[in-house]
Amino acid sequence: MPIPIPNVPQTGRQPFPLTPAQLQRELRQRHPQDHKDVFATDPNDDVRVLGRLALRHDDVNNYFALGDRCALLSITADHRLLIFYVGKALIAYRRAAEHTHDVDRVR
Repeated sequence: MPIPIPNVPQTGRQPFPLTPAQLQRELRQRHPQDHKDVFATDPNDDVRVLGRLALRHDDVNNYFALGDRCALLSITADHRLLIFYVGKALIAYRRAAEHTHDVDRVR
């Protein structure tokens, strides 16, 4: 009998707020890290867009949102663990921690 997997914890932080038109305009601009960054090159569309947004808006909430998304992707519907996304979640949360000394108060 398989062991039940609990829901993946989430911070609930939302990325830097942009309208769809602003987001599209931002993503059309090239950034030197667009082809190198671990998130900006991700095969998942949501992670890739959040990663590219984080390169353009150095906001701690972008990294929390990336960590949350990668954490959700780390467990598949058939309860398989994707280490690739576990590592990316840790990278995102580490980047968030580097942006402030007291990340719990930054909202």
